[in-house]
Amino acid sequence: MSKIISILALMIVLVSGIILVYESPSDNTDEGEGDGPEQPPVPEGPELPNGIGYDSIGHTLSADGAVEWIVEDVFAPLYICREPYQPHREVASEISLNPGKYSVTVTGETFEITVPGDITRTLDWKYDDGSMVHGLSIELKMDIMDFIADTEENRAWNSSVFKHSFTDLPRLVRVDDTIRSLEQMLRSEYFGIGGIVDNGQSYADFLAAFVQKATDYPSSVDGHSGEFDYGIWGSAEYWALPLETLYYKIGDCEDTAALLCSLYEAAGYRSAMGGQSGHVFAGVSIEGFTEVTTERLKELNISYYRLAERTLDVDYGSGPESVTFYAVETIREQNPVGYLAGGDQHFDKNTMWGWAGFYPYGAVEGIQSSS
Repeated sequence: MSKIISILALMIVLVSGIILVYESPSDNTDEGEGDGPEQPPVPEGPELPNGIGYDSIGHTLSADGAVEWIVEDVFAPLYICREPYQPHREVASEISLNPGKYSVTVTGETFEITVPGDITRTLDWKYDDGSMVHGLSIELKMDIMDFIADTEENRAWNSSVFKHSFTDLPRLVRVDDTIRSLEQMLRSEYFGIGGIVDNGQSYADFLAAFVQKATDYPSSVDGHSGEFDYGIWGSAEYWALPLETLYYKIGDCEDTAALLCSLYEAAGYRSAMGGQSGHVFAGVSIEGFTEVTTERLKELNISYYRLAERTLDVDYGSGPESVTFYAVETIREQNPVGYLAGGDQHFDKNTMWGWAGFYPYGAVEGIQSSS
């Protein structure tokens, strides 16, 4: 009996060894196992002219000898400081490119090349908290591929629009990784100057001041007076997405309102894009809103501004609920939440872009004003 048991034990050991051999990790050919996280696909390189090479690690184009490179940034503004944009020209055997999308002409041939990576935008502004003025600055990193995707989508949309409409305004609001990162940086700055954690109105004012003062309003260029979008986009009217506004650090009323509403959404507020005749502004819902004193409005040089608000029955997908939005001007110097030039006297009227009032972000159709 013991002899039989010994034989059985020996057979079990032999079988186990065979199983271990076949299941050894070194022999496992299943794709992706044991090799760490899955790597993203490597983008295909550009089709290059004969004699031209590209180092995708250093993002350097090269030739056998010195040649003239003409490099045009596809997303450069049409005008810089009111002067027409000029492509970069350089005679050299190689040329390095920063993250972006370019049209390159060399040896008589032209091709496009996209260089991935992060870009950095420095955003400076001053914030008056009522007791002192704070000089603030942040360094925002943006994935150039996110910017390119948004811009290509939005250029196609703008070129397809016969006439812009207020009903299109909510589509400009975007909450992505860049906006979330920016909101967190701004929140840190707010706390750094003594901002109160649970004061929603104060933080909403702070976010508004960032947009109002860290971005510039575009200038018209010769021959296009009043067409403030032309210098950037080459169009009399262009509605920009938040990443576009941050990329150029420039935007007119609808552009900066969309950026502010995106920051409000990232911060946990409910927001709305607002429009009246010839103008767009942001809107934010704040519980326990407190009107700003006349003295404070005078300090901010907007004593002629008036309260602008509306309460709407808004359906966010689970039935109507009452929400009060306060207007926020985004193209003036520091302007607190709730106040517009002329107040809300221009609301509830028909305009060339549609019915004047608020257009809540994230709402379904069927918005009805209740006051």
